[in-house]
Amino acid sequence: MKKKTVVLLFLCTMSVVLASCGKTTDAKNEVQETTEVAVTEPETETEIDENGTEAVNETETAEETEPGGKFIVTLEEANESYQADDGTVIYEDAYSYPKLDADQDKEAAEAINADITELEKEHKSGIEAMIGYAKEDYGYYKDANTETATEEEGGLSLYDFFPYSSEETSTVERNDDGIFSFVVYNYDFSGGAHGNYAYSGYNYDANTGARLVLTDLAGDGDAFKQNILSDIEAQCQTPEYQELLFPEYMDYLEDSIFEDTAWYLTDEGLTITCPPYALGPYAAGNIDFKISYDTLETYGLKSEYRYQAD
Repeated sequence: MKKKTVVLLFLCTMSVVLASCGKTTDAKNEVQETTEVAVTEPETETEIDENGTEAVNETETAEETEPGGKFIVTLEEANESYQADDGTVIYEDAYSYPKLDADQDKEAAEAINADITELEKEHKSGIEAMIGYAKEDYGYYKDANTETATEEEGGLSLYDFFPYSSEETSTVERNDDGIFSFVVYNYDFSGGAHGNYAYSGYNYDANTGARLVLTDLAGDGDAFKQNILSDIEAQCQTPEYQELLFPEYMDYLEDSIFEDTAWYLTDEGLTITCPPYALGPYAAGNIDFKISYDTLETYGLKSEYRYQAD
C-alpha cells in the first residue's frame, strides 16, 4: 500500500462549524494556515458472510496536522464503504480522532492518546452490527422489488433503500497548559425519516492526561454542579429556550446536562450540550447552554483550569 503526502497552503483561515438542526453551536477553532495532509490510497477487502454474500470494504485514510497549542494535534481520518455482492453500497462509515504529540509532558500526551484509542475501538466495535442490519434491510428491499416486478410493469419497489451510515468526527475545542478538550459529532442513519445525532465532549488535564469529570473543575464539586444547574435553569426560563423545550423538560434537565460527555471547555467557557429528544423535539435541534469563565470562577473554578490565552 503506497502512501502519498500532499501539502496544502491555505491563504486564509478557515472556520469549522458544527451543524445542527434548529440550533447550532458556535464556530469551532480556526485551522492553521499551513495544513499537511497525508492520504493513503484506498484498500479493498472482500468479505464473505455466512450466507455467501460478498461485501466489499473500501478504506481511505487521511491525517491532518494542526500545529499550535500545548499539544501538536493530528486528526486521523478514515472513510469506509461496504457493498453488497451486486455492488450496491449498503453502509458507509467516517470517523476522525485526535492523536497528540508534545515536546514536553509526553506522558500526558500518551495518557490522552490511550484513552482516545479506546474511544476509537468502541466505534469500530459497532460497525459489524450496523453492516449486518444494513444487509438485512437491503435483502428485504431486493425481495420486495422482485416480488413487485412480477405483478406490476416497471417493477416499482415497495420502498426505497438508502445506505446505512455512521459518523464520528472530532474538533479540538481547547488546547493549552491547563486543558485539552475536544468534541465528537456522532451521527447514525439506519433507515427511517432521518438519522440521529449528538455531540460528545472529552476533557483532560493537560498536565496529567487524566480524563476529567465536571466536579474535578472545582474544589467543591457538588457546589459547583449546583451553581451550574441553577444557571441553566435560569437560561431555560428565557423566551429563546422556552420555544425549544418540551413542556415537561424539568423532569429530564438534571440527568441530561450532567451526562458524562454532555460538556466540554472552549476558549470562551463551558458548553453543556443536549441532543434532540433529550429536552426538546427533533425540530428544536441540539440545545446548548453556555457559561463564561468569569461566571465559572465565581462558582469555584480552579485556577489551573482557567483559560490561558497564548
